[in-house]
Formats: sequence, C-alpha cells, structure tokens
Amino acid sequence: MTVRRFLNTHYTLPGPDSNGWYRANEFIITAKDGYKISLENLDDSDWTNSLAYTDDTASGSVAFYVRDIQTNEISVSKTENYKLDKTAPEGEIRIKENSFKTFLNTISFGLFFKDTVDVSIKGTDKTSGVAKIEYQKVVQESGYDLNGAWTSDDGFSVPANEKFIVYAKITDNAGNCIIINSNGVVVYTNSSAVTMEISHVKFSGDKSADVTLNGNTINDITNGAYTLSVGTDYTISGGTITFKAAYLDSLDTGNYTLTISYNPLGFAYAAGESPDTTSIALTVAGASQTTNAAFASTDDDGIIWPWFILIAISVLGIAGITLARKRKLFGGK
Repeated sequence: MTVRRFLNTHYTLPGPDSNGWYRANEFIITAKDGYKISLENLDDSDWTNSLAYTDDTASGSVAFYVRDIQTNEISVSKTENYKLDKTAPEGEIRIKENSFKTFLNTISFGLFFKDTVDVSIKGTDKTSGVAKIEYQKVVQESGYDLNGAWTSDDGFSVPANEKFIVYAKITDNAGNCIIINSNGVVVYTNSSAVTMEISHVKFSGDKSADVTLNGNTINDITNGAYTLSVGTDYTISGGTITFKAAYLDSLDTGNYTLTISYNPLGFAYAAGESPDTTSIALTVAGASQTTNAAFASTDDDGIIWPWFILIAISVLGIAGITLARKRKLFGGK
C-alpha cells in the first residue's frame, strides 16, 4: 500500500439544488481524471470512478479516499456531508368530509354545499419538510395555469353562489413539488317560494306562480307521483312558472300539492348538501254557470249557438203552451 498524506481534493461534487438539499436521483462523488475513489485506503479496496447514494436523508455523511492511478498514492480521508430528498411531498385538499390527494384529469361539478364552505390544504414531507403551500381557485378547468399566479395560503372560505375547482401546489425544502386538485364544487343559496297557493276554476285559463331562484334553475315539478312536463304542463320565464290551463282543467276538483325541485346554479345535484324543495298548494274547483257560458256558448265566429238554441226552444215552447190554452178557452181545435 502506498500512502501519502496529500489533501483529498481530486474529486468533484454536484452543487445542491435548493437550500443545501440535493434532489436528483443520486448524490454522487466523482474522482477526477487520473484518480480512483474508495471508502477504504487499502491496495485491494474497491477503487472506482465514483460513489453514489440514493436514499433520502437529512444527515448523510461519506468518508472516502482518492488514489493516484499512476503512483498508487492514497490521500488522507475526506468526509462529505449531504442532504438528499428526491421524493415529492404529499398533499391533501379537504372540503368538509371530502378529501383529494391526487391530480384529477377529469373534472365534474358534483359536490354541493349551502351558503358557504371552507377549504383546507395540508402538506407533509418526511425528509426535508414542507416549504410552502399554494393554490389556484378557478371556475373551470381551462382557468388553471401551471405557470400562472399562485396564492400562498393553506385555506380559504367560499361564499354562496360560486362554483370552483381548487388546484394546490405543495413544495418541500429540497424543491420537490406535487400538484393536486379537487373535483368541481358548487356553493349555493336555496330557492324560495313567493306564491304559496293557487286557486283554479276550471276553464278559467292559465295560472302563474313566482319563486325566487337565487341563481338556481328549476329541475322538475311534481304533483304526487306525476312529474309535470315542461313546455306542455307548464312554462318557465325567469322566476315565473305558468301552469297551463289544459293541465289544470284535466285535474279532478280538489286540493293538490305541487312540489318544485331545483338545480343549484344550474347543475344537477349529485352529492353533498341537497337543495331544499318548495311547494305550492293548488285548489281546483268546478266551473260556474257563468264560466260555462263564457267558454261553451260561442264558436270561432263568436256566435252564441248553444244558449241561442236553448232560448229558441224555450220561446217556442212557451208560445205553443199559450196557443193551446187559447184554443181550449174559445173551444177551438
């Protein structure tokens, strides 16, 4: 063995990536040209071109030697300390009981909450620790921009009448990062009824009722087990529902409850906090004689056929009775 106590400077190291941390796949000590490197200083040691370390560690340390391949001289021991973290942190977006830990490539607006909802973002990293948490809140997928502006915070609240998707970026102290996102979320306010009851007399025409939509849309209207047909049984204009006379007239006289369900901000409810329904009390009464006359006595030309005929028959009947009485009185035939 040839040992000379020369300084061990015949090797190279990569520079750290961030905050003194290495995050490449390996921490590598490489002997310079004309030299070999080993963990031991014996002639029959394993002399190689480089030493590589791959395990994540916050306190790595390597003591080694270099050897001149021309003279076989071996250096004094040299120690290099290093910190290696090549593993991305983990993250979680939590919206009430809903947890998101990965990146979703397909987004649907399937989570619904009333009035307001809190969003929290957490990050963990076993080796270097979490350096920062950032997020983007967008109204649709196309609004997300990896290279755009990120907000530094680990939580926020969303008020009613908003839809959103959360993208979170968690970065560790070595510079590794992970990006995760949530599914689409709808925060809404319940719709409310303005018109509480409707009275309909048969053959008296359409009837209207008003609701306050609060940005929602009407999903359907039911009368018991029957679901009314939009466009046929009723129409919608803003917050006004017009119930068609043909449907109302088809009902038996009596009392009914019309139940209205809603789509929060126009989205079909899927999961979360379901929207409240509203109801309208409907009373259907039979047509009065005046109403019947108004709707049954005229044809398309405005001629009063049924009542005209009845009146004519009555007049003829009275005339016939009078004539018969006169004949009897005067002995006529």
